[in-house]
Amino acid sequence: MQLFDVILRDAFVNGAFVCDIGIKHGVISALGLNLVASEDIKIIDCEDAIVTPGVIDGHVHLAQDKSPRAREAGYQCADTIETGTRSAVAGGTTTVLLFAEQSRGESLREKVDAYHQLAQEQGSYADYGFHAIITDPAPTVLEEELPSLARDGIMSIKLFLTYKHMRISDKDFLRALHKARELGMVALVHAENGDLVDFFAEQLESQGLTDPLYKAIAHPAAAEAEATNRAITFSSVMDTPLLIVHISVPESAAVIRKAQSQLKPVFAETCPQYLLLGKSNLAQEHFCGAKFAGPNGKQVGLSQADNGNPNGTFTKIPNGLPGVETRLPLLFSEGVLRRRCIDVKRFVELTSENPAKLYGLYPKKGAIQVGSDADLVIWYHAFTPRRLVHDRDLHDGCDYSPYEGIEFLNWPKITLLRGRTVLKDAKS
Repeated sequence: MQLFDVILRDAFVNGAFVCDIGIKHGVISALGLNLVASEDIKIIDCEDAIVTPGVIDGHVHLAQDKSPRAREAGYQCADTIETGTRSAVAGGTTTVLLFAEQSRGESLREKVDAYHQLAQEQGSYADYGFHAIITDPAPTVLEEELPSLARDGIMSIKLFLTYKHMRISDKDFLRALHKARELGMVALVHAENGDLVDFFAEQLESQGLTDPLYKAIAHPAAAEAEATNRAITFSSVMDTPLLIVHISVPESAAVIRKAQSQLKPVFAETCPQYLLLGKSNLAQEHFCGAKFAGPNGKQVGLSQADNGNPNGTFTKIPNGLPGVETRLPLLFSEGVLRRRCIDVKRFVELTSENPAKLYGLYPKKGAIQVGSDADLVIWYHAFTPRRLVHDRDLHDGCDYSPYEGIEFLNWPKITLLRGRTVLKDAKS
């Protein structure tokens, strides 16, 4: 019997050492020099290029056009699960965590099952899992459905402190945190003071100040920082691990750092748009700023409005942006290569190891070691820098990229999912 199905030759593992990687049945079975290969074993020559674990993107929205927000606004996600995960693996992401969104009065269990069935029908290029969004923490949801989901391996919930149809009361927030702690779950929270945002938005709209630029004014930094502080206070009382999603202002980061310095189980995520794009994007003519409409006036997020908004008001711009494919290459190009503010080891921690640990996937995911899934990204050993052109370079279901024209210094050459090549030379 052959020892391996696939061997990666001369892999510069995590930028630390060069070795061969042996793969059997989709799992890493050996790390060593000059691994023995028979004629029928697939050999991939890495040419001393950096090899990192497949990325885990813990915050991906795909095929969520049936949510209350979507129905109310009349929009749908540009990407299906099939096109979104195709785009993901093309950018080195091998595991995505999607959001199964409960509406008030609905069964959380049924929503998760329906979303899983949709993923099976549409197909997925990547491994996937779910966060459970709770908007109605009824007794049956917390006492019956959530324990059942935890037994099935769902280890995270998401709660909202904003959006009228999704935010829950402080008391319900505490009840959900208490149950999450009991089940060993981590609680994600969209931390923004919804009443404050609604007040500012109404005032601006009443004065006819509705261009995309004003969305930043309607979402002041104080709204995010206050809700971040409130969520951390509640999680500290309940002793429940908490992740603040997509933080976008220094004020929130300061609150989080303070909590972490006190050894509280508080984590945070941010997004490339909050690091690389600026408020000036909002002022583009012909309502093109709608694609860049973010939550505050210091650093901005981006919103997906592929062809502008016929209503001409920032309050109707749907949130979200196409970024799952560019996320990893952006961080590698800007953080590791151009600005050199992180090394490859830290890059791997941020993109693979830490999310795997946070969501209970480590070391099956997020590591290059014997016993781990052979989810691997082989970077180019020599890459000619080039500027991003959406239609040439990307694989999503959108018709634009907020990073159009940005120069990339490297890009995944080959992506493997459990030992199977799912991307080679930018072809899925």
